[in-house]
Amino acid sequence: MEPTRDKDIIDDLDKYPRVATLTESQPAPIVDEVSNVLSYVGYAPLGTKVTEAKWKVLRVSKTGNVTTTEYAGGLMLYNQIWNDRATLTYTR
Repeated sequence: MEPTRDKDIIDDLDKYPRVATLTESQPAPIVDEVSNVLSYVGYAPLGTKVTEAKWKVLRVSKTGNVTTTEYAGGLMLYNQIWNDRATLTYTR
């Protein structure tokens, strides 16, 4: 059996779909640290304006030793406006 060459591996890459990890397919979030017990985290594609309804917004709160993450609208969708983060409804 002949050893695998780098060229064989590169040729095989064209045969299969590429799977992107979350960190590769999503830019780093915007984080608004309101206090030491409350933060908002926003994810959106690069180039999205903070006034567009294309954001996934999370509210992270801490009570004692418990940290809770809730999602705007109760869903993990990219359909919120980042600038509205303080007035959105959050649930799990």
